[in-house]
Amino acid sequence: MKKVLSLVLAAGMMVSLVACGNSTATSGSNAEPAKTESKEKTEAKVEVTYDNFASLLNGTANKDYYYNEINTIKLMKKDDEKAYIAKAKAVVDKAMADNKIDATKAKVYPYYKNVNGTKEEKDYVVVYGDDKAPTTVYEINLTIPDNYEPALKDVKENKEMVSQKQFAELFKAELEAAK
Repeated sequence: MKKVLSLVLAAGMMVSLVACGNSTATSGSNAEPAKTESKEKTEAKVEVTYDNFASLLNGTANKDYYYNEINTIKLMKKDDEKAYIAKAKAVVDKAMADNKIDATKAKVYPYYKNVNGTKEEKDYVVVYGDDKAPTTVYEINLTIPDNYEPALKDVKENKEMVSQKQFAELFKAELEAAK
């Protein structure tokens, strides 16, 4: 019985060795193009489509662990929450004025982050033109200390968002829906 089993195993190993040897021998110079084809397939950019502007912005913010609910930063009472929102709005308005961002042609979308005890707020400020298409997107970042007194961290222009065709289309629909 042992001899039969060892003969079957040996025959199986021989068949697999011959099969592996044949595939590399026959592909020879074709091995390189096969690798590039698999690279092209994995490198193909998958475009995610969103049904509305809120889901697009949420998806973008969630990549960096920012969420659109203020409860993310865990404020104690509703009064504290209202006070914080007013203070944060004042900081964002000042940052917009300092960076010469026209507040009349801008819409602000706040997002909050509380990771490992570090609380932050990121506001996406979308500036639009007369044709209601977004022209510029700014990210205004705030730090939130334990006393909930927001402070400006930095202001950056996000050029990637505006260049997305879907962003422009959904933003235009967002403004139309707000009317």
